[in-house]
Amino acid sequence: MIEFVCSGIVEGKEVYQIMAGEDYPQHGVKKGDLGGWVENVNAIQEGAWIEENVIVFEGGAVLENAYIGGCTNLYAGVVKGNARVDGTVIINGPGVVIEGNAVISDLVEIYDDVYVGGAARISGGCELYGNVKVRGKAVLEGNIKAYDNCIFEESCFVSGRNRFRNSCVIGGDVRIKGWCKFDGVIHVFGSAVIDGSIEFNSDITIGGQSKFSGRFEVNENHSFLGDVQVNSWIDKGGKSMKFMDNNQIQNYLSW
Repeated sequence: MIEFVCSGIVEGKEVYQIMAGEDYPQHGVKKGDLGGWVENVNAIQEGAWIEENVIVFEGGAVLENAYIGGCTNLYAGVVKGNARVDGTVIINGPGVVIEGNAVISDLVEIYDDVYVGGAARISGGCELYGNVKVRGKAVLEGNIKAYDNCIFEESCFVSGRNRFRNSCVIGGDVRIKGWCKFDGVIHVFGSAVIDGSIEFNSDITIGGQSKFSGRFEVNENHSFLGDVQVNSWIDKGGKSMKFMDNNQIQNYLSW
């Protein structure tokens, strides 16, 4: 059972510190160990645990077998299942749900209606806003920013300083790193690899074993499927194009 042993004031709110009334071996907690602070005594469920520097405010809840450590502030949202949050994490969204076997660590910030589930991993300095979903075995690490209705799923791996917004879907075994920007209805799947400083804008489909590298921009209604390799591209909004199978594109100009 969880006991409440003292109170304090944090950000103008009265909060209560928890103490373990029994062992929680799944979290490495012994009876009598002090835990974190909750504004609402109903915010933490038996079996869940928060460490001493964690604060759960009125809008937050830690349920089932979830664990929160580090210096996390949970202002609003639900962490449940076997999810683990550890680091200097900020979670602040009434629609946020973190569940399953998800792991969040380091300097992550999560807002609005973000969903993180499955065996997803998020670390580094990631920031997620809007209706973003991270699920399956997706991994986000580094300084990733994702907004609006983006989805990361299956076994995709995203690192570096990439930006995603407006209904991007990243899945499959895709690998993305570098300083790329994805803005619009963009679908990346298969075993595609993207590395460089590339901007993708509006209605782009990338699949198969496509490989992108370099520094350039791709705009509007292009599909890259199969074993396509793109090393240089200047796109000023030309006609819709589809590239398939064993294409190698260098110094392509689209007007």
